[in-house]
Amino acid sequence: MVPNDTIHHAVPNQDDLVTSSVIFFSPALIQTIPIDENFSYLFIVEKIKKHKYYKISLSVSKQETFEQFLNNIEKELSGNEVGSIHAAILITHQILLFLSRLSIEQIDKTFREENLNHFWMNEIFAFIELNLQGNISLSLLADKAHVSPAHFSRVFKEVTGIGLTVYVNKKRIYKAKELLWTTDYPVAHIAELSGFESTPHFYRTFNKFIGTTPSCYRKNVRIK
Repeated sequence: MVPNDTIHHAVPNQDDLVTSSVIFFSPALIQTIPIDENFSYLFIVEKIKKHKYYKISLSVSKQETFEQFLNNIEKELSGNEVGSIHAAILITHQILLFLSRLSIEQIDKTFREENLNHFWMNEIFAFIELNLQGNISLSLLADKAHVSPAHFSRVFKEVTGIGLTVYVNKKRIYKAKELLWTTDYPVAHIAELSGFESTPHFYRTFNKFIGTTPSCYRKNVRIK
């Protein structure tokens, strides 16, 4: 599961290619029902964001159940039944409930086992998140992790699928997008708050990743 504005990168195995099915949905579509039960459909999303671990392994039987959910969504959206979109949204709720019912202990155990060798990366991710406005260099992060720059670069790309510079730029762009949407700060100030050295550099990087200028992006999201 990949929460919104999470940097991710596919690393396919050329010798064992797979077909991927993706469900994109807005949290606004997920119902929050005020009943006396300690449960939220988005609980599993918050759990994943907290641990920064996005892969959930399913047993064969659970894979079959999950495939049936996907088939039902496809059936609803490809048919002409009344309320097909509502039905697809309801099935998405079922998927979130299904994943939430998976043993949290199993998820935590998998997280610990698969990240044991690179546990220090979580501290690096947290440091980057808190210091986007400042200087973030390979040498600085390698020093914090107590590893060589070469080793840091290799492990970082192994874990994220992308290089450090691209990762940091994407994080800064995501922060800029949020500020453009939620504040009336001038673009130059947003560039500074997001960690860009200059406004022209911010414009170039924003356009590279988003495909439009910061001003146009702000205008479009507010129209929507």
